[in-house]
Formats: sequence, structure tokens, C-alpha cells
Amino acid sequence: MGESCQSIRSELNRLDSRGVPAQVERASNGGKLNAEQKANVDRYNQLLNQYLGARCHV
Repeated sequence: MGESCQSIRSELNRLDSRGVPAQVERASNGGKLNAEQKANVDRYNQLLNQYLGARCHV
């Protein structure tokens, strides 16, 4: 909350560079994740929802 579009995008970029989108894909296909990967996936999804909800992509 209270994060700017730029800060959200910056954190998404950091997670992208760490391979989190592949972990998101694995989780959505029923793959197993360790606790750290699950936390990364949860954070990525939360940030993506904030980014899209704030219409940062427009």
C-alpha cells in the first residue's frame, strides 16, 4: 500500500531477474515449491495485482 507504480515495477523487475515468473508458472501447473519460492510467488502475485489494479500498465 502506498507504493508508486515505479516502485512496484522495480520490485517486479527484480523478481523477474530472479526467475520468479517460472516459479509462478510451475505453481499454477501444480508443481511443488519450497517455502522461499512460495513466498516469492505470493509476493509477485501481490505486486502484479497492485500494479494492474492501480492501472500502472496504462
